[in-house]
Amino acid sequence: MHRAAPPDGGGATPILETRDLKVYFPVKRGLIIQRTVGVVKAVDGVDIQIQAGETLGLVGESGSGKTTLGRAILRLSDASGGSVRYEGEDVLALRGRDLRLLRSKIGMVFQDPYGSLNPRMTVGNIVAEPMLVHKIFDDRSKIKDRVMELFDTVGLSRSMATRYPHEFSGGQRQRIGIARALASGPKLLICDEPVSALDVSIQAQIISLFDRLKVEQNLTYLFIAHDLSVVRHVSDTVAVMYLGKVVEQGDADAIYRDPQHPYTQALLSAVPIPDPVVERKRARIVLRGDMPSPLNPPTGCVFNTRCPLAEERCFVETPLPRTFPDGRRIACHVVSPQFDSVASAESTAQLMARSLESSEERVAAGGGPLKKAAFGQLSADSSARQARPMITGRRLAMIVGAVFLGVLLSMFLFEFGLGAPGERSIVPAAVIESRIDEFIDGQGCVREDAVVQLDISNVEYARVVYLRDNPSRPGSYLPPRIEYRYYYAEGTIEAIPEITGDFCY
Repeated sequence: MHRAAPPDGGGATPILETRDLKVYFPVKRGLIIQRTVGVVKAVDGVDIQIQAGETLGLVGESGSGKTTLGRAILRLSDASGGSVRYEGEDVLALRGRDLRLLRSKIGMVFQDPYGSLNPRMTVGNIVAEPMLVHKIFDDRSKIKDRVMELFDTVGLSRSMATRYPHEFSGGQRQRIGIARALASGPKLLICDEPVSALDVSIQAQIISLFDRLKVEQNLTYLFIAHDLSVVRHVSDTVAVMYLGKVVEQGDADAIYRDPQHPYTQALLSAVPIPDPVVERKRARIVLRGDMPSPLNPPTGCVFNTRCPLAEERCFVETPLPRTFPDGRRIACHVVSPQFDSVASAESTAQLMARSLESSEERVAAGGGPLKKAAFGQLSADSSARQARPMITGRRLAMIVGAVFLGVLLSMFLFEFGLGAPGERSIVPAAVIESRIDEFIDGQGCVREDAVVQLDISNVEYARVVYLRDNPSRPGSYLPPRIEYRYYYAEGTIEAIPEITGDFCY
């Protein structure tokens, strides 16, 4: 990946900056009168900076708040506090036309290439939509030319513009999503795990595309991912998130060469190395337990329940990010800001390994006080929680009763034809092949009275819906083409008659 040049003088205004950004989601209970019983702290006081032309890689476990942070920058999720500045402008204060103008400068590539495209629109219309929304061109011919240009840019054939999303592979759909993100001419792209749903071979192609676009169009990326090898390739700087907080941020090469925060150490130790000899010899740091719930995060450092270096103050004081000699920022009480990243007398990795060994030895010996780590003083509380019955007799009775009532309700709905559409009330329960013509009128349309005619319990069917363009009105559709396929199974004989036609509205 092309590396951006360092900012001149260190005082350049970042293209994107967040300060103490918070995104909280209230948890409410009650059917009629709802009351707030807590908040989920998805993003909790995040500070990041991205210089123009750089790529910031945002990594962390699932549930750490990476996607929510990206959505909050675009105002797709409401921020609860803090500030977001794009080119010095307060994003959270924008409204109406100003907010739309901002969104034309920031594009977003979504994680799911299957769910992020409208199945009722051709891919040409999908790519053209941002230009129509932001009124970039007045002439539709210019919009069409721009769409064709974007198809060339992302490596798609121009003839594909009239097709629908279901006709493309996952990699092609992601290219369509990238073309849509580029349609309004943004300077910043927020890429929310753009390759995690793709095959490895396709991932390499998409990463190469991002690399080329960054150089050709001078783009800036916020690259969200959980694949650390991908992040290392694309990023100039890296920010590591855990439970809504950034625990370490700095130059990508420095962090990958010498990670300092215990959580960053554990993440990088989990990345496999292709060389089996090196893989067998290197030390692995295995974190105990799962990430705590953001609804009830631990006091003090959010990582104290899993950190083998946790001290007394880690359970009381929240560590503030400190700037280290090499420019990185780390939020940790244990890591000293006076370390020498090139030749440290004792690295954090060695401290963690020795702490793990000594703690395990003391546990095995059955004596000796342990520090307040996840397997230390908290072990008594954890054991007490585990000793409590997860499901009491009363809860079990309530669960069984609810399941029983659900089964009775389903049987009642099915018996009286009130079940899900498509089972009894929309299509015939059975169609004999010789009677297919009875359900289609002279114009080839399925009659509306073609409801339940027969009732044969061993018949299954599937419904396939096709949307067709209206040649007389571009952009509109004819009534859907619907095919009903019926599968008859009697012994070893299977017949598949079909009914094909249009519902006339």
